[in-house]
Amino acid sequence: MAAEIHSRPQSSRPALLNKIEGHQDAVTAALLIPKEDGVITASEDRTIRVWLKRDSGQYWPSIYHTMASPCSSMAYHHDSRRIFVGQDNGAIMVSSFGDLRMVNAYNLPQFCLYHSYSLFCPLSSC
Repeated sequence: MAAEIHSRPQSSRPALLNKIEGHQDAVTAALLIPKEDGVITASEDRTIRVWLKRDSGQYWPSIYHTMASPCSSMAYHHDSRRIFVGQDNGAIMVSSFGDLRMVNAYNLPQFCLYHSYSLFCPLSSC
């Protein structure tokens, strides 16, 4: 789902602008992609997906990647166009935005990594 911010409320009730469907399990993280008109989602179904807005106004899955373990957290670094995904098994995957190609993977089950305001670690370790 994406939100549009207006300077003045258009109505007294919130309105659903878009709905994104496609994951087979709970979505654990969703990030808006600045300047790309898209959304990145991570799910317990072990996938991360990039959804780009089409001319029709609907968000469609452009690319997805299946990981070894469910995704517990995610961050996007706009300048480097990198996606950082923390997995339940303690691994951290770093991917490029354009094709979700893995750039680096770190297995840190005994550590917690803090990056900006995001926390990457298995839920049982922190």
